Amino acid sequence: MRKSLIAKTAHFPTLLKKKLGFVLNALQPPKRLPNWAPTFVVTAYFLGWFSYFFYFWANAIIINNEGGISAQMVNLWGDWAAHFTMGSAMAERGLLLTTSPFLLNASFSYPFVADMISAVLIRMHLDFFMAFVLPSFVFSCLFVIALFVFYKQLLKSVVLALLASTIFLFNGGTGFVYYFKDVAESPNKIETALNPPRDYTNMEELHYRWISVITSMVMPQRAFTLGFPVTLLLLTIILKYSEEEEKSATEHPLKIFLKKLISKPANQLNRRTWFFASAAIAGILPIIHTHSFLVLFIVLAFWSLRDVVLANGRSARVRALLDWTIFAFITACVALPLLSIFILNNVHSSFIKWYPGWYVGNDYPTETLLSFWFKNWSVVPLLTLGGLITASLSPKKNIQKLYQLFTHAPFIILFILTNLVLFQPFVWDNTKILVWASVGFAALTAVFLHTLWQKHTLIKPLVIALTIIICLSGFLDVFRAIKFDLHSYQMYSAEELTLAAWTKENTPADSIWLTGTYHNQWMFNLTGRQALATYTGWLWTHGYDYNQEERAVRNIYYNPVLNRATLDFYHIDYIVVGPVERREFLTDPQLFNVAFFENVYQTDNYTIFKYLRSRPKVP
Repeated sequence: MRKSLIAKTAHFPTLLKKKLGFVLNALQPPKRLPNWAPTFVVTAYFLGWFSYFFYFWANAIIINNEGGISAQMVNLWGDWAAHFTMGSAMAERGLLLTTSPFLLNASFSYPFVADMISAVLIRMHLDFFMAFVLPSFVFSCLFVIALFVFYKQLLKSVVLALLASTIFLFNGGTGFVYYFKDVAESPNKIETALNPPRDYTNMEELHYRWISVITSMVMPQRAFTLGFPVTLLLLTIILKYSEEEEKSATEHPLKIFLKKLISKPANQLNRRTWFFASAAIAGILPIIHTHSFLVLFIVLAFWSLRDVVLANGRSARVRALLDWTIFAFITACVALPLLSIFILNNVHSSFIKWYPGWYVGNDYPTETLLSFWFKNWSVVPLLTLGGLITASLSPKKNIQKLYQLFTHAPFIILFILTNLVLFQPFVWDNTKILVWASVGFAALTAVFLHTLWQKHTLIKPLVIALTIIICLSGFLDVFRAIKFDLHSYQMYSAEELTLAAWTKENTPADSIWLTGTYHNQWMFNLTGRQALATYTGWLWTHGYDYNQEERAVRNIYYNPVLNRATLDFYHIDYIVVGPVERREFLTDPQLFNVAFFENVYQTDNYTIFKYLRSRPKVP
């Protein structure tokens, strides 16, 4: 009897599996998806994002009930004033500006292509605000497409490309915990759940600073929204070109010879043409998005080393070295003049400095690297490490493993660099580099999650839970971005729009103006006229030396009569006196009621004075 019991116990797992087999089979996904399924999923993915961006951009800049202009997101209200300033200046004064629209007589130092596109549309008589909204919608859609195409080329899987794209776009840390807390503490829980009361990736007081990529970069940062997809498409072309060499490194030399013997030269020529054409486009990147150009340089440094080191044989190694040398030469010929003229003029030692820890230990002395990155990226760094280990333990040949290591390594190096070095005076701007580290981290995280998913049915709920943890905070902020009644900010009143229209019709495009230095000042935002000095936040982050001009603005407003020589020195033509000027500079329109000022236009809150200078303006 005892022996029989032991025998039955030994066969218990088999009996249990037979009894519950139908349950386990039901939990398993179909062995093979229908042929139409991948296409349907990808189409739905893109249609979803395109519809989202269409809805957002259709409502992003509106005419409000008072006849003014409102931005339906705080980041648009904050960032787009600078883009309006540059775009209007290029539309009114010349597409290629020789001096900065931000500071009189200073060099123009900014990646301006996105705003130049808007300037061209303005010159084609498209509505001013639509000239900025329409390209941004196109850039946003291109952003999603380029991200998917890059991941598909990198990971060789539609599923992995969709998963990596989703992780990248929604990665936002553990701030969602506060969403549930806000809902739990709210007297109207359903209302709070449907209308999140705050951002959950941007809580500075709680040290959440990895703000949603969609709301902090794709929507407000026009140079990024164009430069990022262009760079991704370049990396895709280069990766595709390099893979032929990577494949040949694992093949027998006789097989390589036979392939070359029977291959069509035209195909090889076409492939090389795309490769070298991408070098020329890479050279233009400094004026599209400078940070992306810097990232491209770092990534391609690793990839070129990979192709040379892992080439199969001396001749292949020489060919790879020659190809990359030509690529670097073409890029340098295009990029160096653009960098010299448009970018490097205001870059100095304060831009790049040793800043270990980034926010940790500097702005946030109580944080540790582990606590900060768990708050901001949750389990993504840990899963990225899992993805690297998975790749290193794969059954691939050693040379293929090295190829993958070289391919992913630059993104990890970028993460390390942003935690050691500050790349611009404004601390948060390191995210413009860090976002590229996130590209690589999302890919490796997707690989690891997909590997776990394939291990066993019982692990699938864990994979789903980890994906939700990674994406929920970012999803909440992306959802909140289209709840326009929660965040609408007036940029310009109806009165200010009238002033801008009068200015463009009645004053020379090359006239020089004295205005307040707040960011949404209608004159330099909307008319393309040059101000002595604009918003000091722009001047600081762009590296301008503006102390003298800032003092001149204050002195003239405080006492224009005593500072007539300063007006002559800067060749000021017009002075704006409005509510902000009166409050910030303690000025009074009555101070300008003297013989050498003429009141040329006045509204309820503003007066525009023309300065009748004591000596002629030097042409």
